[in-house]
Amino acid sequence: MHARLGIAANRHSALIARDQASCADGLIAARELLRTGQARYAIVAGVDSSPHPRMLKHYIDQRRLMNSGNSNGFFPSEAGCAMLLALDDPSGRAARRSSASAARSSPLRAPSRSGRGG
Repeated sequence: MHARLGIAANRHSALIARDQASCADGLIAARELLRTGQARYAIVAGVDSSPHPRMLKHYIDQRRLMNSGNSNGFFPSEAGCAMLLALDDPSGRAARRSSASAARSSPLRAPSRSGRGG
């Protein structure tokens, strides 16, 4: 991916492919990078699935994919999310996030426009 974009890979970049646990594992890894001062910011991003031919055949056979003959299906890899994370305080006790899907009850808060927290 980095070669296609023409940028160097960050040494902390990682692909975490652990099914439903991948998001949590990514957040834990990002928190550790922030807490230890290895990064000032971290981006955790993900998609719901990847279109593997065998998986697609299964979904087609089960009439699960949306198409002209099935309006009650889904598109593979239709959902995704990305979060920008930063420490909320220098002690590393909390982090903040900026995300369109951020939950209000989370101890993570969206950064303010001034960059000093929310």
